Amino acid sequence: MSETLILIPGFANDERVWKHQIENLKGAFDVRVFVMDRFSSRQEMVEYLLKHSPKRFILAGHSMGGWVAQAAAAFGNERVTKLLLLNTWATLDSQMIQMQTQISQALKRGRVEEIMQQYLKMLVHPSRLSDPHLIQTLQAMATHFPPSTLLNQIKAMLEDSSSLHYHSSIQAPTLVLYSQQDALFPQQHEVLLTGIKNSISAAIEECGHASLAEKPEEITRHLLSFAQK
Repeated sequence: MSETLILIPGFANDERVWKHQIENLKGAFDVRVFVMDRFSSRQEMVEYLLKHSPKRFILAGHSMGGWVAQAAAAFGNERVTKLLLLNTWATLDSQMIQMQTQISQALKRGRVEEIMQQYLKMLVHPSRLSDPHLIQTLQAMATHFPPSTLLNQIKAMLEDSSSLHYHSSIQAPTLVLYSQQDALFPQQHEVLLTGIKNSISAAIEECGHASLAEKPEEITRHLLSFAQK
């Protein structure tokens, strides 16, 4: 029986962001995607994940998904055999808190597309802003969710903004994947590597925060190589 690989998308993303991994890893793993669109706290997300997962599994999360995955690996302990954290954070800085607060205010006014357009330049590498397919994919996922879902995700992230207290409980071998041009979390990989004892890192060159959409083939290679070690 194939080992289970659980993938968690980030804020305003759904299973479409993991399309390349789902299509190319389903032969090697039992691939499952958990979209955290029903909860307003990290505790609820983690409880749901662990309740609906097998006894042992590989866990990967991007951005908000990586924030959830850190807590799940800590609480799940030996159940998580390997952990992959992509473009995520250990603790939010004041700039990110301000940005999330601004997005929340815009969502309450029904300005989903406007606020998404405003922050696209922070999500992708500058060279990819002219890629219509990539931009349309990101916009389609964000506008697919009702504002209430996105507001709940932001509420959860703002109320539980740090993962530092989870790191000492993470036992799984961990790969921290980060992008060289991630404008949202440019130095967070260093904090993750310091806090999670059994961790290594790899850099994605010429890539912004939205690495799954920008460099899907490279992400799949890293994921497969690490998961099969």
